[in-house]
Amino acid sequence: MKLLKPITLEFKNSPENLEKEFIDYYFEKKTMQQRIGLALALFLYLIFIFLDIIMAQRKSYVFISLRVFGMLPYGVFAIYSSYQEYYKKYHQVIIFFLNFIGALLIFIMIIIADPPVNYMYYAGEILIIIFAFTFSGQWFKYSLIFAICTIILFEISAFVSQIPIVYVISNNFFFLSSTFLAMIAGHTIESTYRIDFYNTRLLKIEKEKVENLNNRLEETVEQRTSELAISNNNLEEELSKSRELVTELESLQDQLVQSQKMEAIGHLAGGVAHDFNNLLTVINGYSESILYTTTKDDELHVPISEILEAGKRAANLISQLLAFSRKQLLQPEIVNINNSIKNFEKMIKQLLVEHINLNFDYSYDDPTIKVDPGQFEQIILNLVINARDAMYNGGDLTIRTSKINITKADQIKYHIESTGEFALISIIDTGIGMDQSTIKHIFEPFFTTKEVGKGTGLGLSTVFGIISQSGGNIYVDSEPDSGTKFDIVFPIVNHFTKSERDKVVDNRIFYGVETVLLIEDNPEVRKFIEAILSYFQYTVLAAKDYDEATSLFHKNKDKINIVVSDIMLPGKSGKDIIDEFLNTNSDLKYIFISGYSDTILGAQLNLDKNINFIQKPFTRETLMLKLRSVLDN
Repeated sequence: MKLLKPITLEFKNSPENLEKEFIDYYFEKKTMQQRIGLALALFLYLIFIFLDIIMAQRKSYVFISLRVFGMLPYGVFAIYSSYQEYYKKYHQVIIFFLNFIGALLIFIMIIIADPPVNYMYYAGEILIIIFAFTFSGQWFKYSLIFAICTIILFEISAFVSQIPIVYVISNNFFFLSSTFLAMIAGHTIESTYRIDFYNTRLLKIEKEKVENLNNRLEETVEQRTSELAISNNNLEEELSKSRELVTELESLQDQLVQSQKMEAIGHLAGGVAHDFNNLLTVINGYSESILYTTTKDDELHVPISEILEAGKRAANLISQLLAFSRKQLLQPEIVNINNSIKNFEKMIKQLLVEHINLNFDYSYDDPTIKVDPGQFEQIILNLVINARDAMYNGGDLTIRTSKINITKADQIKYHIESTGEFALISIIDTGIGMDQSTIKHIFEPFFTTKEVGKGTGLGLSTVFGIISQSGGNIYVDSEPDSGTKFDIVFPIVNHFTKSERDKVVDNRIFYGVETVLLIEDNPEVRKFIEAILSYFQYTVLAAKDYDEATSLFHKNKDKINIVVSDIMLPGKSGKDIIDEFLNTNSDLKYIFISGYSDTILGAQLNLDKNINFIQKPFTRETLMLKLRSVLDN
């Protein structure tokens, strides 16, 4: 949809105050340029007095009088007005009459000048037309009116002066050609100003949304963490009463504490995830959509990318809370660990201080594993941060990759049940090290050796949760004042599927003509998904709850090809609605979406593990790939 009206260049379907905001923006940007343009134009208009003396000769005094007494006073008035308060309201009128007076005076010169001198003065009209459309700051619609008036006056002056038809045709050709080119330039200049203003305004709104979201997220996490701390304190008090039990029960008590902590964090993560994943779906989705319309050279590309990256970091915060409780929805892929680490080498270097020497020692045979790429990055970054904090006086940090063959003798060391080829990632620092009693607790949630307020105790527990959930293991070797070495092992995976080898997706495969019934109670998310589906030419029937969905389904049951439904809805759940629809049409295709992970929902609603499911927040590519996959299956 085009943003501007083609002739007047006013905004289409915009709020009433948008045009007023643009006027303020345009005035602020163009006032100084207008002053310079006015001064330059007035100077050139007067400097042509010398041309009048040479060309007009005996009538030059008339031409000089027209320039000095006709144009000079109004030009000075226009420049003076640009410093007055009323100029903001009337500046377009003042500029219009300045251009018109300048053109009118030249037409008078054409009429009273002797042939063939009068044939040449049309060039002055070309300069005024160019000035009106470009340097004067006059809006395109007024410049267009001025150009039409100028053309009419030019033809009248040619007729009155009885200029030979050959010169009239020649002059008309150059005059109209110059006018057309000036119109294109003027149209482009004002269109660019209007689009820049609109994008800047939109960017400001999106930034405010992201900032508000991050503030709300931080407040919520802080509140939930405080509640969890109180709960943990109460739990510790109860456990202290149980320490008098026999030694055999102490091990069971430790396991109970661990289990309850993980469960409490799972509840915390689930509550935060559902609310904020809806918001992140909208923010990340619209940011990504805007990014598709810009190029890397566009001045908005970088700030919009920053908005998207901020949204992704907010999503990663939710993901991090879910990771160590093993409630996270992972998306494992075949990953070359050397290439993966190289991709965020720059980020690793930015995390370190100057007095820490960073070394990379990559394996020559490029081991590949199956892991969620984003979570693998989280593992490495958390361990790098841990190593940095252990080397506050400086030192060496080495990240090493290799391929090893684990035998039965190595199984105990790495806590691996199988043997064979494994990828080994080692994070080695020369920091303060740890004793054995500390090593026993480092993977426990909220355990930290840092000062109060400087560590959450979630970093290494997150690492342990991701690695365990991904089928790997982690081993620690450390001594006080001798540094620390973390060894991470993952099974080697040597095969690639086509989709894992080639991640470039052609957007053309997303287009379709099917009818989609969308059920989503969150209005922002519903509007976002509806916009994506409509963009790819699907017919969308949107509903916010069971009643609307049922009504739309029964009215259009012969047209609906697929249902996309949130699971947690007011009244009946998305699963119950789909089950009811399947009783009418057993071949109906459907996709579930939710801010909760499928692991949590599967336990609560008894969902099939192979259900078509997308977890929020998701990108438009993720949504459309899943939609086409289900429709084309």
